Amino acid sequence: MNADQITDQRQTNRLIHESSPYLRQHARNPVQWYPWGSEALDKARQEDKLIFLSIGYSTCHWCHVMERESFENAFIAALLNRNFVPIKVDREERPDIDAIYMDAVQRMTGAGGWPLSVFLSPDQVPLFGGTYFPPEDRWGQPGFKYLLQAVAEAWSHKREGLLDFGQSLTEAMRQDVKTKSTALETQALKRVADQFRGVFDEKHGGFGQAPKFPQPGILALQLRHWQRHGDEESLHCVVKTLEAMAAGGIHDQLGGGFHRYSVDAHWLVPHFEKMLYDQAQLGLIYSQVATVAGRQDLAEVARGIYDFVLREMLAPEGGFYAAWDADSEGQEGTYYVWTLSQLRHHLTVEQTDWAASYWGVTEQGNFEAGTNVLHVDNAQMDTSPLAEIKATLLKARQQRVPPHRDEKIISAWNGMMIQSLAYAGRVLREPRYIQAALRAGDFVVEVLKKEDRLRRSYTDGQLGGDGYLDDYAWMVTALVELYQATLEIRWLEQAVALAQTTVSLFADSEGGAYFSTGLDSETLLMRRKDLLDGALPSANAVLAAALIRLSRLTRQSHWRQQAEAILQGLSVGLLSDWGGRFSAACAIDDLLEPGWEAVIAGPWSDAAVQEMLATLQTWGTPGLICHCVNTEENDHNADRYLEGDYTDSSVGQDQGSPRVYLCREGACQNPIYDIEQLHEVW
Repeated sequence: MNADQITDQRQTNRLIHESSPYLRQHARNPVQWYPWGSEALDKARQEDKLIFLSIGYSTCHWCHVMERESFENAFIAALLNRNFVPIKVDREERPDIDAIYMDAVQRMTGAGGWPLSVFLSPDQVPLFGGTYFPPEDRWGQPGFKYLLQAVAEAWSHKREGLLDFGQSLTEAMRQDVKTKSTALETQALKRVADQFRGVFDEKHGGFGQAPKFPQPGILALQLRHWQRHGDEESLHCVVKTLEAMAAGGIHDQLGGGFHRYSVDAHWLVPHFEKMLYDQAQLGLIYSQVATVAGRQDLAEVARGIYDFVLREMLAPEGGFYAAWDADSEGQEGTYYVWTLSQLRHHLTVEQTDWAASYWGVTEQGNFEAGTNVLHVDNAQMDTSPLAEIKATLLKARQQRVPPHRDEKIISAWNGMMIQSLAYAGRVLREPRYIQAALRAGDFVVEVLKKEDRLRRSYTDGQLGGDGYLDDYAWMVTALVELYQATLEIRWLEQAVALAQTTVSLFADSEGGAYFSTGLDSETLLMRRKDLLDGALPSANAVLAAALIRLSRLTRQSHWRQQAEAILQGLSVGLLSDWGGRFSAACAIDDLLEPGWEAVIAGPWSDAAVQEMLATLQTWGTPGLICHCVNTEENDHNADRYLEGDYTDSSVGQDQGSPRVYLCREGACQNPIYDIEQLHEVW
């Protein structure tokens, strides 16, 4: 080994060989990090050392802070290297590991978040943990350097007590995985809607107080409750929240899209990272509300989200990148904030006066060091100068040092964005969104899907490990939505095939909710189930909703039976605690409430058929699904699904003129031949 090789070894650790951007960020720490795997786990057992497990992701602000303060500190690194086996995990690549130890820390401390810092026995049992720790005692938290010494001392002299605690905690976690089935709550939608209206912030919109998250799952549920039962209070909660968020600093006023959350109760100062999954969920809810409530202003917010995604998060291959960091040049928010003098530099005097008034920009600022987070401070102004000023400032902002972009392509998050774009493309009549969704769908099917199995991620040409339940659930959802956007049978066939694989890999043989990891996945401390909504909806609830749609599209009842079994597993405890069960309540509503089906029959090339489809797709009715019988090719690709299930036997017959049948519970109304009549139906 020559001197250069010795130097390189001292400068990097084992993470230098990993594909994860987050792990590579830590490859030059003096901490001798290991990736999760047999080498690290065997070392812990052989040397009888505790594992220090650090979980985060590449765009996590406090992960960066802890790295700078502690993992780049030579003294702290020496403590970690001497007394522990330090392991780094990307929570986006390994949500299975993250879920286990996040649950453990939340049970220990009552809170969670990233970076997640957990001390494990050599057998992976959690013994102690927390999130961010400062290097010295600060803010009522123990200094990390002292904590490391105290934990090492406890392992040497108080091991039995640590292990007893860890085993008790682990057993409690395992018991919670053993879900039981219970009867479905028929009033699920109303119960949860009523509960969360009680914590609605009437002044600022949203639910709860600071820090305030968008919580699109609650918004979707409240919207569903209004659509089903006409509850105007539910619609008010949704619209006021979407309006307040759109006006706030959480909304990127120049570039479009939304930041992760706001640190205050009125949506002003955000935590500046941007996640793909937030854009997908918020784009969807803004599109839905814009459609059913006739709000063009909210439609423009949705378009801003999708334009940001297509401009800044679209990979050349067609998939979508994971996230944008909060930090640039070592500071959070630097890329996004403005001073009054910066506005003057780029705008005319008149434009500066207008922009300062509209976005509330002052010399004192509303953020750090006299800077301003742009927000709509004067909505009554004439907005005719807005487009030109936004374009000028956005162009100027693009000359700044941008935040880090995590260019990992995650199957689940791409499924979310494909669904969102395909839906928005049809209800907003934006064909380019559907085209982007189709291209991303092709990428996932051709690159991230190997034979019948999904992979979790793709980074720099490298595929990640096996997919998890959320990857499969969201991609089944995406494929169904692509079928609804195009009525191309290949997408429905792909959805059916992937759903079959999902059942074989993740179903619990004893019934109830599905496991998060596949049947042949790595053996961890336990095999968990994703039961509750968090930043992302529960994978089980997402899958159940997709299987219900598949059942109705294919006329195959076994998909409905699978969905019902999943939801019965999710329903345990619903009457006493609706927290985190918004998606489950919506899926139960899909299952129990009969939905409308629209069957379009006629020559597919006929402009009237295409207009009928476009009209149907803008209705936004809960549970509405569309079929097409293409009489032009004499290839009725919906016949196998429709035959024998509708009282009007003429659906599949060529009667000449394009027509629409509106059907419910197997019974069809008289055909509609006139597009104007179709416009008037809903």
